[in-house]
Amino acid sequence: MPVGFQTGYKSNIAKHVKEIDQIIERRKREDGKPFLFSLAEAVKVIRKIKLTYDEKEGESWDDAAFLLSLTYLSKSLNSKYSGNVLCIVRENRNMSRIRSNRRYEDAPDTASNEESELMLAKRIAIDTPVLILLRQNGKEENGWRGAPFWWPVLVTPKNTKTTIFTGGVLE
Repeated sequence: MPVGFQTGYKSNIAKHVKEIDQIIERRKREDGKPFLFSLAEAVKVIRKIKLTYDEKEGESWDDAAFLLSLTYLSKSLNSKYSGNVLCIVRENRNMSRIRSNRRYEDAPDTASNEESELMLAKRIAIDTPVLILLRQNGKEENGWRGAPFWWPVLVTPKNTKTTIFTGGVLE
């Protein structure tokens, strides 16, 4: 997952955020439960999310490694959902960019209860990866630039065999 990044300015990213919102709105469930997302749709969303981050400010995000991992995990396990991911969407979040200890926030998915998106993802990620998409409000007082944005988190399936990842090129 991306850590230490900064978002672009509202005027530069609003169009991309709106496009992501529209893609997710068509797929997400009213009850907030996980839904099946095709790998192609997930890749499209991740690429659009990357466009909302400022490459010149903060830490860079290796989106290619994220996408390669997502693709590998989606296609490699013997699952009836091969070529798909399970997706959990949560909105209206107000995570700070920097924690009180002056380190970058690196756990946007770890609410403190059993019903948190991370706990849910760990329960359902057996043979299929889970993509958690968190829509942050991006408030300036939280260290962002005053624009909403999406923060993706990839959860590896429980039945993933030990793998050596070296990176590469996504086609």
